[in-house]
Amino acid sequence: MKIKKVETFSTRNMCLVRITTEDGLTGWGQTAHINADISAAVLHRHLAKLVLDKNSEDIEAIGDLCVDTNYTFFGSYLFRALTGIDTALWDIRGKRAGKSVARLLGSDKKFVDVYGSSMVKTITPREEIDRMKRLGQENGFRAFKVHIGNIGENVYALLGRDEDTYPGHTEEVISLFRKEFGDDVPLFVDSNGTYSVEKAIEIGRFFEKMKVGYFEEPCPYWEFEKSAAVARALNIPVAGGEQDYDMAQWKRIFAAEAVRIAQPDICYIGGFSRAWQVAKMSEKAGVYCSPHNGTRGLLLIFSIHMNAALKNPYPFLEYSIDPQYNDPWNKGLFTPVVEVRDGKVAVPQEPGWGIEPNLEWLAKTTYAVTE
Repeated sequence: MKIKKVETFSTRNMCLVRITTEDGLTGWGQTAHINADISAAVLHRHLAKLVLDKNSEDIEAIGDLCVDTNYTFFGSYLFRALTGIDTALWDIRGKRAGKSVARLLGSDKKFVDVYGSSMVKTITPREEIDRMKRLGQENGFRAFKVHIGNIGENVYALLGRDEDTYPGHTEEVISLFRKEFGDDVPLFVDSNGTYSVEKAIEIGRFFEKMKVGYFEEPCPYWEFEKSAAVARALNIPVAGGEQDYDMAQWKRIFAAEAVRIAQPDICYIGGFSRAWQVAKMSEKAGVYCSPHNGTRGLLLIFSIHMNAALKNPYPFLEYSIDPQYNDPWNKGLFTPVVEVRDGKVAVPQEPGWGIEPNLEWLAKTTYAVTE
């Protein structure tokens, strides 16, 4: 069925996309978060007219057309916007087949294990560990991740500078975690590219002693060769890739053995189709794939479906434990609400993504349409 309408419902930090086909079937998707209103403008200016009258089943070909046509506009916002189209078309594909996206890809899983991912550095190590203990008791989390290093108010201002929140903060929070939880609870660390190669290896030796499960983004992501050097020096796996949207770059990452856990972000990379390509590449490379998921918007839903369908999933999917970081963007965004019970989340079983946006949320957004 041909695509007849592309609509966006955007705020500064969230943009939902609805695509309608000629028979009236609709699908819901989402662009990347943060400055999502800009992604909505890019979507209508650069992409929407390209997809009108195309067959809604030709998802991968539509994505290639959008990328190839905009070769002079190649960059982050192009792929952030493309995600909205791609994910909406996957919703349509599932609804038309009467299957969830995960089931379309052969999965019959009902649940996915998640780890509690902390993203704030404004609380003390004591406060951090205490809330993890509480969430472990309330929601059954059996694994956690802490963000380490100091990236400043401007997220990328201090990349590669070897700075900590304060001297010794990283060692303090990880040591306290092991003291309170013991050695059997998996703990992961994410530095958001804080370190030089030398410092990453130095701090990585400490992580080895503390039985850290993996070291995410040890060095600035665009210099994947540095992370590859860290990976060669350490015995714990290096994870990364959330910021990477270029398939050629992903090929280089795998060729350099820069990661043992590939973390494509469905909303940053240009949609489910392209993230699934990376999953297949990681499978061929013999490494884990774990979709990056830093929010509780539709990205969480997309990631649950993908994780459920992977042949090489990491044992835990990321789940943010910071409502102050997520709720202002995502509160009341869609139903049903995802709940963590016994350290697991349910894989939606309804056709497509298995969710419906809330009309009250949509009514507060900026609306645009191409038809």
